[in-house]
Amino acid sequence: MGYVNKFITIMALLVTCYHYGHSQGQRSTVSGKVLTSDGQPLAYASVLIKDTQYGTMAAADGSFKFFVPSGHHTVIVSYAGYVASQKPIVVISGQSIDLGVLTVDAPSNKLREVVVSDIQQNKFARKETDGVARMPLANLENPQVYSVITKELVQELAAIDYNSALTQIPGVVVMNGVNDSGNDVLLRGFRSSTSMRNGLTSFPRTQSEIFNLERVEVLKGPSATLFGGAMTSYGGVVNNVTKRPFESFRGEVGYSTGSWGLNRLTLDLNTPLNKDHTALMRINAMGHTQNGFQDAGRQQGIAVAASLLFKPNERTTVRLDADVYSPEKTLLAYVRNTQVLSYGSMDKVPLPYYRSMLSDDITTKRSNINVAAELEYKLSDHWTSRTSYQHNTSGDRESIFFV
Repeated sequence: MGYVNKFITIMALLVTCYHYGHSQGQRSTVSGKVLTSDGQPLAYASVLIKDTQYGTMAAADGSFKFFVPSGHHTVIVSYAGYVASQKPIVVISGQSIDLGVLTVDAPSNKLREVVVSDIQQNKFARKETDGVARMPLANLENPQVYSVITKELVQELAAIDYNSALTQIPGVVVMNGVNDSGNDVLLRGFRSSTSMRNGLTSFPRTQSEIFNLERVEVLKGPSATLFGGAMTSYGGVVNNVTKRPFESFRGEVGYSTGSWGLNRLTLDLNTPLNKDHTALMRINAMGHTQNGFQDAGRQQGIAVAASLLFKPNERTTVRLDADVYSPEKTLLAYVRNTQVLSYGSMDKVPLPYYRSMLSDDITTKRSNINVAAELEYKLSDHWTSRTSYQHNTSGDRESIFFV
């Protein structure tokens, strides 16, 4: 009986192996090519037999080939963004079927193409500047690191003072002098002054106001030595460019209001003085009042600036500029006896947040005056001679620093 069982087992294995080999040799294949409606190969399209696990992915040229069982089937071709295509087939064991070209169409409600390009213009960008490099160089030609704040950007930001405009430049920390005696900044960690005016050094304690500025140029790094070593540092320099006349009539009135009694009125008027446009004038004026969030902290100011331009001939240009700015602000006092008034934290101070230790009765008043003249002569198409003169004065009136 043992030999009989072994014989039966061996015969069963042989029959199984024969059946498996025969079935493998009789497998059927389905092949074809997937194209789009415009005749382009649809690479990596999905080709499947419906309700089965048989299928494959089209090659880069759209061709495909895979094994399928015999019987009646439906071939489904699909791809993201296209309408799926179906085709019924009859598979006979051991035969290969060539489906030819299977075409898939794009849907009628396909999303429109979105093109992202760099042609959108920045309305605040300036392609070149004469002040930073001391010559008209385009941004791509200028190796220096600098940022420019234009008057258009100042209007867009609704900036009401010089310091808030400078905060838009990366790497710049704005500081005020004692009782607003001038503006100081930290550029790349080094202290620098903002007293450069139209490329010339001005009095360091002269306070700047944005009502008469065409743009503010911030030159970073040691390249600032181009403006001289008197007012520059390793961090850079800030150059204020004032508004100049142009050859058309234009006027602009601006008004800003806000919390804590903010009211600011500005005027910008430009006009030719003759028909030949050889004499031009531009006038800017400003009035500003504002309270603080505390019961003391009032500040106000008034300013006026005038700029004249004359062209005696085609080669010569004469510019005259003058402006006066007179601010008044509640005294920012320094308390010297700090032992009595020292507290570990603000919640220990026995005063509400809106109560100030100062009073609007004690204010500091300043006067800032700038006068400038410039003679420009065009020697040739590539050379220009420029002679400039500038006088600045700034002083305190009724100012107290220590209490």
